Amino acid sequence: MIAAVFFAYQYSAPPLRLKSQSWFAVITLLLVLSVLPVTFVTYVFTTTLDYSFFLFLFGQALTIYAVIIPAEIRDYFGDKEMGIVTMTARLGLIKASFFGMTLLSIGGTLCGVGVVLRLVYSSLPILSALIVVMAVAYLYVLGKYWKLYNLSKLLGVSENQNSAEQGIVQLAAKNPKWITLITQTIVFMCLILLAAKLVQ
Repeated sequence: MIAAVFFAYQYSAPPLRLKSQSWFAVITLLLVLSVLPVTFVTYVFTTTLDYSFFLFLFGQALTIYAVIIPAEIRDYFGDKEMGIVTMTARLGLIKASFFGMTLLSIGGTLCGVGVVLRLVYSSLPILSALIVVMAVAYLYVLGKYWKLYNLSKLLGVSENQNSAEQGIVQLAAKNPKWITLITQTIVFMCLILLAAKLVQ
């Protein structure tokens, strides 16, 4: 957990300021928001980390970064002016939006498979039907991402650049709600997994 605190601090603080280091920013976010805390908490509850856990963890890591990309998109225009090279600044808005949708789709699929595999072999396999809750949350956020992607495509051909930029920033600014929806859905699925384990 000391490593998680170190990376979390260095994400925005000098001298490293990992946020402006493109790939280091991605790796830092994946470690701090997903890999280290999820592995730590899981290991506290069970010392067995099997393939379903690693499928879930990998999917969750991809998902977490996918829902962070709109925050980078929101800051894209300011970051570009200040010379901060985030992954989104490097890719551009269209590719970043598409990349985020791809990560969310793959991440959601892997999370879902990990959860279902764990639940199918539990004493309550019927709980695997709750994967529908997860699917609905992911599809909702993918719909918002699709709008962001289309707005990003319009930016290049729009005669009113300021209006297009404003539309992108306003939609991307709703990202905290998307993050909350996805993360709370993941927490809900983790609680289901924990309940299934306690019943065994």
